[in-house]
Amino acid sequence: MKDLYRILGFNDSNVSDAEIGRRLFASNSANSDIKRAHFILTNPTRKKVYDRHYRTLKMIGNLRHDFSVDSSPSWNAHSYRDFHHKARASDGRAVTMWSLGIIGFIFILWILDPTTRKPEQTPIPVARPELSDAVQQSARPSVYTPPPSNIDYKRSTPKPMEPVFDEPVLALPETGVLAKGFLGNGMAPLEIVTPSSSIDNYCIKMVNARSGNDALTFFIRSGQRVEVEMPLGTYEMRYATGKYWYGEEHLFGPATLYYRAEDRFNFRVNGTFVEGYTVELYKQIDGNLETEEIDPEDF
Repeated sequence: MKDLYRILGFNDSNVSDAEIGRRLFASNSANSDIKRAHFILTNPTRKKVYDRHYRTLKMIGNLRHDFSVDSSPSWNAHSYRDFHHKARASDGRAVTMWSLGIIGFIFILWILDPTTRKPEQTPIPVARPELSDAVQQSARPSVYTPPPSNIDYKRSTPKPMEPVFDEPVLALPETGVLAKGFLGNGMAPLEIVTPSSSIDNYCIKMVNARSGNDALTFFIRSGQRVEVEMPLGTYEMRYATGKYWYGEEHLFGPATLYYRAEDRFNFRVNGTFVEGYTVELYKQIDGNLETEEIDPEDF
């Protein structure tokens, strides 16, 4: 696994998407490492997974470097070389790290040394004097009296288990319209372009901003584009994305991600022209379409 942030000239992953975009734009796009960085770091889902592995490998690599452990059965210095090297600490810091390691080792030995354990106490039998009948009567254990039966005790109701998703994977629909919610034909052009390097597919809805009804639903396979014609009016764009298709009810299954464009699309006639839109569904420098993640029920 390579350090993609290091390839782009960053010291760690604490950088904004805008900074990543600027570095990618200024880099040689023909380089295989730059292509991989663009493929992973411009996709929110893949970037989230990569950052989790990145932080773990960087922490492990730093610790192994401090203690001069180059390789082991579970760590190959060549495969993780990007996460093995770091700036050499000063002599004072190195001495401190070794001192802490020695102190920790002595502390473990002290814990494991049986001579440092607290001796177990052996109970000493005590002769019990004979009790008088009166004392013996009072020394008997008391009898448990159950509470009144008219008290209502509330029992906690166990939470029902979530059903297991076991729907079969279906063949991907062809790129094009899945459902149309208006009569006749549209007249305003709408083109949707997806990134050629993406492995995700898209299900897109154009929702009438006034009535809230679905005007047009269409599917786009990864790396393809679609051109449709919309009726005049104002619409909101919502889209779901994922890899495997489970049908129009379940979309891409539990891994489906849902988004909504913050700006609305106004299809209208301007003089002798019909105004339409071209939407590119990938992050880019100076892009003008903001999106937000939404809940499945809002899709």
